[in-house]
Amino acid sequence: MSSKNQGFRWKLNVFDVIIMAVVLVAAAALIIVWRNSGRSNISVMESRPVRYRIEINGMVPDSAIAIESGDLIYDSVKKYALGTVQDVTLEPARRLSKDMETGRTILAEIPDRLTAVIDVVCDCYDSESTVSTTSGYTLRVGQNVFVAGPGYAGSGYIVSILREDVES
Repeated sequence: MSSKNQGFRWKLNVFDVIIMAVVLVAAAALIIVWRNSGRSNISVMESRPVRYRIEINGMVPDSAIAIESGDLIYDSVKKYALGTVQDVTLEPARRLSKDMETGRTILAEIPDRLTAVIDVVCDCYDSESTVSTTSGYTLRVGQNVFVAGPGYAGSGYIVSILREDVES
């Protein structure tokens, strides 16, 4: 009987082996993640100038005249920097309306309103599919843009984007 009273003897079974294997795999995964946490796999993209055109329709003449070359413009919703104004063209504002006599759709001028066509240049990161400003705003043709500058604001659309190729 003295052999039964010597103490607890641990018997190794299948469940104990599974638990030990899970603990070892988890410890190895934590060590790998901890050792690689200082390294980054993100490649550094170089920014380059991109020119694009914004058309703001229906502006009040006083605010449209306030747009000048050299103004820094922002997205008025999220406060992204959109770039620097290169050139501004002011035209009479127009909208599609129906001619009641002939039934045709025509472009009719809106009285006391102007359309501002703004040429903007900014540094952007671009790939084959996207163009993003260095502040993080993604540019797309046809995208609605809320623009704010010193003394003016408005909403319009991006009508063209010109990427300058590095190779040429």
